[in-house]
Amino acid sequence: GGRGGAAGGARRSACTAAAASALVVGVLGGLWVGGWAVWGGLLYGVSPGVTSALRGRGAGGWSGRAAQGRPVESTRVNAVATVATGGYAGLQLLDTWVQALRHAGGFRGTVFILTDRPDLVTPTRFPGGPVEGVGVEMGAYFPRGLPDYAPNVLKADLLALLPPSAERILFLDLDILVSNHLEPVERNIASLYTPETAEFPHAIAGWTDVICRGLVPYLDPDACMMGSYLNAGAFFVDRRASGDCMRRWKEAMVGRDGAPALVDTLPRDDMVCPAFASCGRDDQYALNHLLRSGDCGSWALLSPHYNWGMNSWLVWRALQKLRLPKKTLSHFTSAARAKIRTVPAYRRRMTRWLREVGVDTFFDEEGELLQARSLRAGGRGGEEGAARAS
Repeated sequence: GGRGGAAGGARRSACTAAAASALVVGVLGGLWVGGWAVWGGLLYGVSPGVTSALRGRGAGGWSGRAAQGRPVESTRVNAVATVATGGYAGLQLLDTWVQALRHAGGFRGTVFILTDRPDLVTPTRFPGGPVEGVGVEMGAYFPRGLPDYAPNVLKADLLALLPPSAERILFLDLDILVSNHLEPVERNIASLYTPETAEFPHAIAGWTDVICRGLVPYLDPDACMMGSYLNAGAFFVDRRASGDCMRRWKEAMVGRDGAPALVDTLPRDDMVCPAFASCGRDDQYALNHLLRSGDCGSWALLSPHYNWGMNSWLVWRALQKLRLPKKTLSHFTSAARAKIRTVPAYRRRMTRWLREVGVDTFFDEEGELLQARSLRAGGRGGEEGAARAS
């Protein structure tokens, strides 16, 4: 009987230990899953409670208002622009960017492509609506040599490069695809206009960069400008209201009257960057420095519900079950592009997702960027573009 009691005690101890281990694993697993869900939700701006707490911060605050009905003509986006210089002008990524804007976004207005290869922007390549290639000479901006951020100066010179008919302009980097109808974003922008005068009361409107969303601004309030640190790859400007800010932004990158540019001369100790970002001397840093210092006047934040990074794929798929607002702008960040090249499962998911959006894939079976399909038949521009971009 003694052996039986000892064995029973041992079994009970083993069962107790197993139960304790299972409990610990369950708790840790729950915290891990819950943590990812909460972190993803907060980081990518899907929690209205958190984002609404940021309203009124900075110079403009987040616009949580939604305009009723469709925007009137005087507040509607009438031009969308991007930059595609060097090898990028010959990539399928540019074709896919335009396709997404037309098919998923439903945009029928004029699309402007700022490029040093305007010969690659033709009606045959881009059917379905007016697409204009705006030719630029990069050496005119940087006669002493091109810095890494050189193409991005074209964003700041947007109003000078585009024709006067482009009055209300949505700018999107080439790696930001429109994956849903643009109307909610247009309503959000229209809500910023003064109803009585139809005037845009800000210098610029944009989205908080993903590194400064959710709870991060409370952890790094100065660098994140309390949630107002803008992503320079997606923004809206109004020709009548944004001229001074855009001119200062350009001067911050190229200098003025022979004087060196701010991004080249600002002491490292004076550069304030978010904790999760590399403090680079580039277009995004220059813009946020001007906003922080007040040199650009007031700005407004657009709703984060419509903008997200594709590297959050798994988190987004889980949160999608909650029937949250569909994202309109999908950002293929550098991390997402790296995953396309290195993670086959992720590459397959992105291929399916692009098919769901209704556009062509812009990478091959190995995840490398493709030359434009319309340029492959005897056109060297696409081959050179793919090689240079790679």
